[in-house]
Amino acid sequence: MAVWVTGQGAITCSGSSIDALWQAARHGTSGLKDGLGYIPDQAFIEGRAQLADNPLFAKVTLPPNRAKELALLTLEQAVRRAGWTELRPTDGFILATTTGQIPQWDKALTSYLLGTLAKLEFVEAVQHQPLGDLLDSVCSRIGFSGRQLLVTSACAASTQALAIAAMWLEQGLVDRCIVGGAEVLCDLTIQGFSSLQLLSRKASQPFDLHRSGINLSEGAGFLCLESEPSDRSLACLSGFGLSSDGYHMTAPQPEGHGCRKAMAAALASAALACADIDWIHAHGTGSTHNDSAEAAAIRSLFSNDPPWVSSSKWVHGHALGASGVIESILCIEALRHQIVLKTHGLEQPDPALHLRHPPTNVPTKIQHILKNTLGFGGTNAALVWSAI
Repeated sequence: MAVWVTGQGAITCSGSSIDALWQAARHGTSGLKDGLGYIPDQAFIEGRAQLADNPLFAKVTLPPNRAKELALLTLEQAVRRAGWTELRPTDGFILATTTGQIPQWDKALTSYLLGTLAKLEFVEAVQHQPLGDLLDSVCSRIGFSGRQLLVTSACAASTQALAIAAMWLEQGLVDRCIVGGAEVLCDLTIQGFSSLQLLSRKASQPFDLHRSGINLSEGAGFLCLESEPSDRSLACLSGFGLSSDGYHMTAPQPEGHGCRKAMAAALASAALACADIDWIHAHGTGSTHNDSAEAAAIRSLFSNDPPWVSSSKWVHGHALGASGVIESILCIEALRHQIVLKTHGLEQPDPALHLRHPPTNVPTKIQHILKNTLGFGGTNAALVWSAI
C-alpha cells in the first residue's frame, strides 16, 4: 500500500508551526513547564493571522472554544501546505481526540454537584460533552460535506486514524483525506492521570533508568493525504498495523504482545523486513511500564538487534490521541532532512531494556521509519513512513 502526504500542520506547546516543532525536536527545546505542556496564547494569535490570509478559511468564524479553534488553526496550515484551494464532497475527514471539549463542561459539572451553579447554566455547559461535537463543529465551519469519522481510541487514536485514511484511499472511498488529532488540557484529564500515579512533575525521560512518568500536553496535528504522488508530496505512508490485546484498562501487556503484532503487521503491509527499518520512533512516554513493554516488543520483533530507537516526548509532551499524528510529522521531517532524532532527556539508558539509542541527532540515510503507538485498553497501532 502507499498514500502520499502533501500537507501538514502542527501547533504544540513547542510552537505554532511545523518548523517550530522540528527545531525544538532537533535542539531539545522542551515546551513543558512543571510537567505539563500548555500551548502559549501567542501560538493562537499567530494562527489566527494565517487563517485570515487563506481564502479558503477567510470567512470562517472562530468559536470561543479552545479545542475547536486549535483544530481549525492547525487544519488551515495543512491545507495551505497541500495547495488545496477547495474542499470537495469526495474528500474524507478523520479526527482523533480523547478529551474533545471537556474544558467546556468539567468545571461546570463540579460546580453543579457542589450546588454553586444553577441547573440551566449546567445544562448549557454540558451540551459540549459529546466528543462528536468537535468534529461536527469543525466540519460545519469549513463547509465540509464529505465522508467523516471520529476516532477516540485513547492514545492510539490519530495513529489509527491515519491507518483508516489509508484504507479509505486504497478502497476508493475518498479521493483525498484530511487526518488530524486535537487535544486540550483540562482538570479532569490531569487529575485522572494523577490518580493513576503516572504523571511526572519534571520533563519525561523515555527509556531512562530513572524515568518517573509522563507529561500530559496540549497539541494538534493535521495531514493531507492523497492516493497519487506529485511534486507536492512530502513523504509516503507505506504501511500500517493495528491490534488490540485488551490486557488491562490502563497498563500495557508486560511483554508487549499486542504492540509487537501491530509493528509486524505494519511491516507486512509495507512489504518490508525488519532490516529495512532505519529508525523506530517509539511511543516512549517515560512511564515505567510503557517503556518496558514497548522495549520488549521491539526486542522480540527485531531479534534483539533493533535499529535506532528514540522518542520525542521530552520536547512536546504526550498529547494523548493527537500524539500519533504529531510524532508522524516529526518522522516526515526526519525523512526530509535525513536526520535520526535523539531522545532528549535520556541521560542513563535503562540497561534492562536493551535498546539502541542514538547518542545525538544522527545525520544518515533514512528510507523507512517505523512509528509506534500504544494506548489504554490495549489499543496498539504502528505506521511505516517512507521517503519519496
